[in-house]
Amino acid sequence: MAGFTRHGPMKGEEKHSIPEIVSIEGAKSAISAGDRIAADRILGALTGKDPKDASAWALKGENCLVLSRFEEAKSAFAKAAELEPGNLGTLLGLGKACLKLKDYNAAIDAYEKAVTADRAGSGAHLKLASAFIAAGKEKEAIKVLKEAGATMPDWGVQQLTLKPEE
Repeated sequence: MAGFTRHGPMKGEEKHSIPEIVSIEGAKSAISAGDRIAADRILGALTGKDPKDASAWALKGENCLVLSRFEEAKSAFAKAAELEPGNLGTLLGLGKACLKLKDYNAAIDAYEKAVTADRAGSGAHLKLASAFIAAGKEKEAIKVLKEAGATMPDWGVQQLTLKPEE
């Protein structure tokens, strides 16, 4: 029949789908394809199978952030940070999840650890200052930025306009 389209399996047929590859690469492929839900399933299986895989926990945290599941993101990043305490990306993710939850003290703690881990000067100081501002601690934010400016004079701290990260 011309123009006839069938959606889903017929009675007695099994639904066929492309099998998900339960690996970090499989999760990244799902994310690249825009399928965050499949990535979530894969990452859930990975963290269940190997609860000591820090990279799986960190990727799960990133995925949960995108899905606006901030409590889960915070938990996943916290687990990854426990497994790899000095991982800059994990600490920045943990700080962001905490900010989304308005848990300012936890965000400040995560970003302070990120500043220590940030040897390349990739902006952890700015994230920490942003968390201080969100917490209503402007003096601490200015202090952090001045300290960062002393070690990275090309930042031009006096020209920065500070807004809390949302």
